[in-house]
Amino acid sequence: MTFAKFLLPFLILHPFCESSNNPPRFLNYFFETYLLIYENTPIGTSVAQLKADDKEDEPLIYGISGEEAIKYFSVNKDTGVVWLRQQLDRETKSEMQVEFFVSDPQEVRDRLCTVIH
Repeated sequence: MTFAKFLLPFLILHPFCESSNNPPRFLNYFFETYLLIYENTPIGTSVAQLKADDKEDEPLIYGISGEEAIKYFSVNKDTGVVWLRQQLDRETKSEMQVEFFVSDPQEVRDRLCTVIH
């Protein structure tokens, strides 16, 4: 019986001592399958806004993966605004796969893959 008295407070306090970190999640899945950007879109134009949520309300870091994607697009790491870095040319490349990511300070990530048409 004495053992149970000591064990009970430990069981109640134990979950509060654990550190759990849920990954941030993208909220804008509307362009998960494709994102339409016109060929004549000027360089420097904002073409998308990434939005994500983190259950722990930690600051989020947005980004883009892939050598080819980085050549054509840039993402503001704080705001998630995606802008055109290089002119698109449909004759050279009619579509491209791009992977965006969002992470928290512990580098737990979510990915959002899309095809640019």
